[in-house]
Amino acid sequence: MPFKPMKMSFNDIAGSLYSGAGLRFGGFQTAEFLSLTDDIERMRPGVRNEIIAEADCLAVWPHRFPEIAFFLGALFTKSLLAGCICFIVAVIVETFRFYYFGAYFFIPRLCKFWDWVKIPLFLGAAIFLWPAYRFLSVAFIIFLLLQVITGLVSNIFMIPIRMPLVIWLGKRSKHTHFIQEALALQWVFEKWRAKILQS
Repeated sequence: MPFKPMKMSFNDIAGSLYSGAGLRFGGFQTAEFLSLTDDIERMRPGVRNEIIAEADCLAVWPHRFPEIAFFLGALFTKSLLAGCICFIVAVIVETFRFYYFGAYFFIPRLCKFWDWVKIPLFLGAAIFLWPAYRFLSVAFIIFLLLQVITGLVSNIFMIPIRMPLVIWLGKRSKHTHFIQEALALQWVFEKWRAKILQS
Protein backbone atom coordinates (compact mmCIF):
# COMPACT_ATOMS: atom_id res chain seq x y z
CA MET A 1 0.00 0.00 0.00
CA PRO A 2 1.50 3.40 -0.94
CA PHE A 3 2.13 5.96 1.77
CA LYS A 4 -0.47 8.63 2.30
CA PRO A 5 0.95 11.94 0.99
CA MET A 6 2.43 14.25 3.61
CA LYS A 7 0.89 17.71 3.40
CA MET A 8 1.54 20.99 5.17
CA SER A 9 0.42 24.50 4.37
CA PHE A 10 2.87 27.34 3.87
CA ASN A 11 2.81 30.99 4.84
CA ASP A 12 4.15 34.19 3.37
CA ILE A 13 5.53 36.52 6.05
CA ALA A 14 6.99 39.75 4.67
CA GLY A 15 7.88 37.93 1.46
CA SER A 16 9.71 35.07 3.20
CA LEU A 17 8.50 31.49 2.94
CA TYR A 18 7.50 29.64 6.13
CA SER A 19 6.12 26.16 6.63
CA GLY A 20 2.81 25.71 8.43
CA ALA A 21 4.84 24.54 11.44
CA GLY A 22 6.66 27.88 11.56
CA LEU A 23 9.97 26.84 9.95
CA ARG A 24 11.51 29.61 7.85
CA PHE A 25 13.10 28.46 4.62
CA GLY A 26 15.88 31.05 4.82
CA GLY A 27 17.03 32.12 1.39
CA PHE A 28 13.71 31.26 -0.29
CA GLN A 29 11.27 34.03 -1.02
CA THR A 30 7.61 33.04 -1.32
CA ALA A 31 7.41 34.51 -4.82
CA GLU A 32 10.42 32.43 -5.89
CA PHE A 33 8.85 29.24 -4.55
CA LEU A 34 5.51 29.97 -6.25
CA SER A 35 7.24 30.70 -9.54
CA LEU A 36 9.41 27.57 -9.43
CA THR A 37 6.46 25.31 -8.64
CA ASP A 38 3.88 26.95 -10.89
CA ASP A 39 3.98 24.35 -13.68
CA ILE A 40 4.08 21.26 -11.47
CA GLU A 41 1.29 22.66 -9.25
CA ARG A 42 -0.91 22.87 -12.35
CA MET A 43 -0.03 19.28 -13.25
CA ARG A 44 -0.53 17.97 -9.70
CA PRO A 45 -2.70 20.31 -7.60
CA GLY A 46 -1.56 20.35 -3.98
CA VAL A 47 2.05 19.37 -4.69
CA ARG A 48 3.28 22.60 -3.08
CA ASN A 49 1.87 21.45 0.26
CA GLU A 50 3.54 18.06 -0.20
CA ILE A 51 6.88 19.72 -0.97
CA ILE A 52 6.59 21.95 2.10
CA ALA A 53 5.70 19.01 4.39
CA GLU A 54 8.65 16.90 3.24
CA ALA A 55 11.08 19.83 3.26
CA ASP A 56 10.03 20.80 6.79
CA CYS A 57 10.75 17.29 8.10
CA LEU A 58 13.96 16.96 6.10
CA ALA A 59 15.24 20.29 7.42
CA VAL A 60 14.67 19.41 11.08
CA TRP A 61 16.01 15.84 10.78
CA PRO A 62 19.61 16.94 11.57
CA HIS A 63 18.22 17.93 15.00
CA ARG A 64 16.14 14.76 15.40
CA PHE A 65 18.85 12.22 14.61
CA PRO A 66 21.05 13.32 17.56
CA GLU A 67 18.01 12.92 19.85
CA ILE A 68 17.68 9.29 18.74
CA ALA A 69 21.42 8.75 19.17
CA PHE A 70 21.35 10.19 22.70
CA PHE A 71 18.30 8.13 23.67
CA LEU A 72 19.67 4.82 22.40
CA GLY A 73 23.23 5.47 23.58
CA ALA A 74 22.20 6.44 27.11
CA LEU A 75 19.51 3.76 27.42
CA PHE A 76 21.62 0.80 26.30
CA THR A 77 24.79 1.78 28.16
CA LYS A 78 22.97 3.25 31.19
CA SER A 79 25.47 6.09 30.92
CA LEU A 80 24.72 9.79 30.52
CA LEU A 81 28.27 10.38 29.26
CA ALA A 82 27.82 7.79 26.51
CA GLY A 83 24.51 9.40 25.56
CA CYS A 84 26.16 12.84 25.32
CA ILE A 85 29.02 11.47 23.21
CA CYS A 86 26.51 9.78 20.90
CA PHE A 87 24.61 13.06 20.61
CA ILE A 88 27.70 15.09 19.65
CA VAL A 89 28.94 12.46 17.18
CA ALA A 90 25.45 12.28 15.65
CA VAL A 91 25.38 16.07 15.15
CA ILE A 92 28.68 15.91 13.24
CA VAL A 93 27.79 12.79 11.22
CA GLU A 94 24.33 14.02 10.27
CA THR A 95 25.62 17.45 9.27
CA PHE A 96 28.08 15.81 6.88
CA ARG A 97 25.45 13.37 5.61
CA PHE A 98 22.92 16.13 5.02
CA TYR A 99 25.22 18.30 2.91
CA TYR A 100 26.92 15.46 1.03
CA PHE A 101 24.02 13.08 0.38
CA GLY A 102 20.93 15.24 0.77
CA ALA A 103 17.39 13.92 0.67
CA TYR A 104 16.57 10.25 1.12
CA PHE A 105 12.91 9.52 0.46
CA PHE A 106 12.35 7.84 3.84
CA ILE A 107 13.79 10.58 6.07
CA PRO A 108 10.71 12.88 6.20
CA ARG A 109 8.52 9.94 7.26
CA LEU A 110 11.10 8.70 9.77
CA CYS A 111 11.26 12.23 11.19
CA LYS A 112 7.46 12.37 11.43
CA PHE A 113 7.38 8.98 13.19
CA TRP A 114 10.03 10.10 15.70
CA ASP A 115 8.03 13.26 16.43
CA TRP A 116 5.06 11.05 17.37
CA VAL A 117 6.92 8.63 19.63
CA LYS A 118 9.77 10.59 21.21
CA ILE A 119 7.94 12.07 24.21
CA PRO A 120 6.33 8.74 25.25
CA LEU A 121 9.69 7.00 24.77
CA PHE A 122 11.62 9.44 26.96
CA LEU A 123 8.94 9.41 29.65
CA GLY A 124 8.71 5.61 29.50
CA ALA A 125 12.49 5.25 29.76
CA ALA A 126 12.62 7.64 32.73
CA ILE A 127 9.96 5.60 34.53
CA PHE A 128 11.61 2.30 33.59
CA LEU A 129 15.03 3.44 34.89
CA TRP A 130 13.67 4.76 38.20
CA PRO A 131 14.90 4.16 40.91
CA ALA A 132 17.83 1.91 39.90
CA TYR A 133 19.29 4.60 37.64
CA ARG A 134 17.84 7.67 39.29
CA PHE A 135 20.41 10.12 37.88
CA LEU A 136 19.88 8.92 34.30
CA SER A 137 16.11 8.96 34.77
CA VAL A 138 16.24 12.62 35.80
CA ALA A 139 18.64 13.33 32.91
CA PHE A 140 16.10 11.91 30.45
CA ILE A 141 13.43 14.28 31.79
CA ILE A 142 15.80 17.27 31.59
CA PHE A 143 16.84 16.29 28.05
CA LEU A 144 13.17 15.90 27.15
CA LEU A 145 12.48 19.46 28.29
CA LEU A 146 15.64 21.04 26.83
CA GLN A 147 16.00 19.25 23.51
CA VAL A 148 13.03 17.11 22.60
CA ILE A 149 10.43 19.78 23.34
CA THR A 150 12.39 23.00 22.75
CA GLY A 151 15.33 21.90 20.57
CA LEU A 152 17.61 24.01 22.75
CA VAL A 153 20.61 21.65 22.83
CA SER A 154 21.04 21.11 19.09
CA ASN A 155 19.92 24.62 18.08
CA ILE A 156 21.91 26.64 20.63
CA PHE A 157 24.49 24.58 22.50
CA MET A 158 25.76 22.83 19.34
CA ILE A 159 26.28 26.06 17.36
CA PRO A 160 30.08 26.10 17.98
CA ILE A 161 30.26 22.61 16.42
CA ARG A 162 27.60 22.88 13.71
CA MET A 163 28.18 26.36 12.30
CA PRO A 164 31.78 25.90 11.10
CA LEU A 165 30.75 22.60 9.49
CA VAL A 166 27.65 24.11 7.88
CA ILE A 167 29.60 27.06 6.44
CA TRP A 168 32.40 24.83 5.15
CA LEU A 169 30.06 22.24 3.63
CA GLY A 170 27.64 24.85 2.32
CA LYS A 171 30.36 26.56 0.31
CA ARG A 172 31.09 23.25 -1.40
CA SER A 173 27.45 22.61 -2.29
CA LYS A 174 26.53 22.61 -5.98
CA HIS A 175 23.14 24.11 -5.18
CA THR A 176 22.23 27.79 -5.20
CA HIS A 177 21.09 27.63 -1.57
CA PHE A 178 23.25 26.35 1.28
CA ILE A 179 21.16 27.33 4.30
CA GLN A 180 19.93 24.03 5.73
CA GLU A 181 16.20 24.78 5.47
CA ALA A 182 16.41 26.26 1.96
CA LEU A 183 18.63 23.41 0.77
CA ALA A 184 16.12 20.86 2.06
CA LEU A 185 13.36 22.68 0.19
CA GLN A 186 15.41 22.77 -3.00
CA TRP A 187 16.16 19.02 -2.81
CA VAL A 188 12.52 18.11 -2.28
CA PHE A 189 11.39 20.47 -5.04
CA GLU A 190 13.88 18.93 -7.48
CA LYS A 191 12.72 15.43 -6.54
CA TRP A 192 9.05 16.28 -7.09
CA ARG A 193 9.74 18.16 -10.30
CA ALA A 194 11.63 15.21 -11.80
CA LYS A 195 8.93 12.80 -10.64
CA ILE A 196 6.03 14.81 -12.08
CA LEU A 197 7.65 15.79 -15.36
CA GLN A 198 8.81 12.23 -16.06
CA SER A 199 5.42 10.67 -15.32
